[in-house]
Amino acid sequence: MNDIEIIIWDDDAGRIHTMEPNLRVALRKRGLDARIQTNCEPPLLARHGLTGNTPAIQVNGGDFWRHTAGEAISADQFEALLGKLQSWGLLD
Repeated sequence: MNDIEIIIWDDDAGRIHTMEPNLRVALRKRGLDARIQTNCEPPLLARHGLTGNTPAIQVNGGDFWRHTAGEAISADQFEALLGKLQSWGLLD
């Protein structure tokens, strides 16, 4: 069963389209499987304080991780994040 849930929050559909495959590559490299969701609804972005601060990544309903506002997250950057989360025991 898949226990990892990752949400890509962004107001730019083009960036989401770029980042989702990058995330899948990083997951594969780390030997992980996850349910990936995307959210680009302005009211929800605003409710979570993400307006103007996207893209943001949320793992298993926890805090938001941001790399650089307005820039797509690369596979290498996703892999680095996943590695940190694994080392902290958050992706077991």
